[in-house]
Amino acid sequence: MGLKKLIVRRPNGLLGCHYRFILPEEVLQPGIARRAKGGLIMVTLAPTHNAITLSNQAFMKAFADDDAAAVSRCYTEDGKILPPQSEPITGRPGIEAFWRMVLDMGIKSATLETMEVVEYPGGACEVGRYLLATAEGKVADRGKYMVIWRDEGGAMKLYRDIWNTSISPSA
Repeated sequence: MGLKKLIVRRPNGLLGCHYRFILPEEVLQPGIARRAKGGLIMVTLAPTHNAITLSNQAFMKAFADDDAAAVSRCYTEDGKILPPQSEPITGRPGIEAFWRMVLDMGIKSATLETMEVVEYPGGACEVGRYLLATAEGKVADRGKYMVIWRDEGGAMKLYRDIWNTSISPSA
């Protein structure tokens, strides 16, 4: 068994990474592997970075459209958000209610910037930065986030979402 990280240059010029795992056949999911030497299976995971980018764009568009229901559909059915200074919220109805509250507070724009994606079979972990702004363009919050993504029905959806501000309380 082993793991090899390959650094690659994407068409947009940014660096990314692929991971190659060599695992015994009994631990693999069907359809993602090919046979290698010694009865082991070599798995090359295709980058999910583009799928995450598309999902983040859908999230940002739903925010700009003031559509909390569309924001919640970016999450898995059993998705969970872990907002700062709040208890975790599980499931799309609760997630929709949370984002409706945020939108009703005057936050009308969300900008997400992916800094790192670590891929694994069936999902990925993303680390990034966010910026929330009012309709007038005033920064309401900026910070960092970590998302665990899952493939749900062929689309990457947010499974676990945690974030916190980078703005000092004294600011």
